[in-house]
Amino acid sequence: MKFRHIVSKRYTVCYYPFQIPTLNLLESDRSTLNVDQWILLSNLVHCFNEYSGYTFVERCIEQQNVSPLKLRFKYSSVCDFITMIKTNVQLVFKKNRDFLSLSQDDHIALLRGTVGYTTSLGGMFTLRHYKLYDYVPFYKSAEMGFQPSDVALSKLVMDGLDIDDTFIKLILAILVFSTTTCT
Repeated sequence: MKFRHIVSKRYTVCYYPFQIPTLNLLESDRSTLNVDQWILLSNLVHCFNEYSGYTFVERCIEQQNVSPLKLRFKYSSVCDFITMIKTNVQLVFKKNRDFLSLSQDDHIALLRGTVGYTTSLGGMFTLRHYKLYDYVPFYKSAEMGFQPSDVALSKLVMDGLDIDDTFIKLILAILVFSTTTCT
């Protein structure tokens, strides 16, 4: 099969002897979800994006990046940072419209059973999203603030998380509404 090339001073254009087929993703959508269900899923993802603290994390990273190398991601700032991430992730669940519609007793029951685990997993997800444990000074400071084995386990969990961010956000929403104790 021959390809014809046209070369000019600025660029090369290739003419292929066949047409590359395009893919229309909507054509092959076999979802059984209705519009209301899609809206619900979209709202869950949007809630995570809005309240999980992405803006906070980005601002902190920018501040660290303008600091001298010797001052970046020191022990106390990393501990405060991780605590704040977990606090922000809690907001995701507290601001969720479905969570707000529950009774006070249901709030307490859900928060007692799952909030520690979901905020930890949500915090790990946020750290993975920004690849902070791949940055050695951050990782070493986290080891100083927490047990090194806990940090290593967190890194292992982060590396094992599904790469589909939307899937993880939906799983976190499911976990927070779970009535079983997570371990």
